[in-house]
Amino acid sequence: MMKNMMKVWLGAFAAMSLMATMGMADEKAKPQDAKQKKPTKEELFSDKSVNKISEMYGYLVAKGIENPILKLNFDAVMKGMQNAKNPKATAPMTEQEYEETIGLMQEYGYQDLASKNLGDADKFMQENVKKETVKVLEPGKLQYEILQEGKGDLATEETQTTIKYTGKYLDGTVFGTTDTTGGSVTLYLKQTIPGFRKGIVGMKMGEKRRLYIHPQLGYGTSGQLLPNALLIFDVEVVDIKPAPQTAQKDQQSQNQNQNQPKATSQNQNQQNNQQSATQNQNQQKQQNNGQPAAQNQNQQKQQKAAADQNQNQNQQKVSQNVKEGEQFAAEPLFQDQFEEDEQEEPEEDEFHSPKDSKTPAKTPAKTAVKKA
Repeated sequence: MMKNMMKVWLGAFAAMSLMATMGMADEKAKPQDAKQKKPTKEELFSDKSVNKISEMYGYLVAKGIENPILKLNFDAVMKGMQNAKNPKATAPMTEQEYEETIGLMQEYGYQDLASKNLGDADKFMQENVKKETVKVLEPGKLQYEILQEGKGDLATEETQTTIKYTGKYLDGTVFGTTDTTGGSVTLYLKQTIPGFRKGIVGMKMGEKRRLYIHPQLGYGTSGQLLPNALLIFDVEVVDIKPAPQTAQKDQQSQNQNQNQPKATSQNQNQQNNQQSATQNQNQQKQQNNGQPAAQNQNQQKQQKAAADQNQNQNQQKVSQNVKEGEQFAAEPLFQDQFEEDEQEEPEEDEFHSPKDSKTPAKTPAKTAVKKA
């Protein structure tokens, strides 16, 4: 299992490096692309264009093979590429030997780096706590500094919190930031790693904090960040809203309270109908005394018809009230908001816990490789 994790980690790191480099290249090219015309087929396949693309491809390959666990010899890599073009040249080892060897190298390198990073994290937390501006949430595991005071509502585990953030390693390397993903991100703190969640709970609107998260409250040796790396997050709370589930319960309670008067009105209508029917019967008995039988029969028929008509009208009103009440109770609450929430579930990123691991980890969408 460790070997598989090493392979996934190394492959992911190389892929992320490629994506990051391509992303930075795209950002630099955007202003020019807006002015340039679409090249023709002849221009694209010209020697100048092909050479330029080939050079860029080699640049990305070189960036992609850089990783802190397995440092490849660049000259040897170039030699292998040259030999692959020579039909008479032979490979230095079989593919099976290559896979077994690089697997062991990754495993040993991963363990050494994890041990080194854990020691660096422990040492840093011990020294960092001595600063007057540093506050402790969990001794040796979670510290923070307030960079800017906020005011108003507080972020909790139940709120829907919008933040801006930048995540760095101890050496200042940026591994994730909202600056490259739209400027802010909305998340539910319950779905983030423990250190990130505990560090943001209690922040006010507009507040900025710098979080120092020990790997035991971060990703440890899981995920695709450096193993046992101490994480430093600069976080700003942009907006705080109640979670949709809480808002739905409040609205449903309000709807039930509004429906209660309708039910009371329906009961009152039924009582009025019964009283009217009783009064009609009493009046009928009084009028029947001393009148001819035929006249009594006609009056009885008229009164019965009137009573039936009155009863039908009342039943229609009751049915209409019931129908309206059911329709009102069945109306969707915050439908647009829920549909949006379902489509925009929090992605796994630099601070979200993975769905398939007991130890918090991460699957970043983009990774920057620049120094802070």
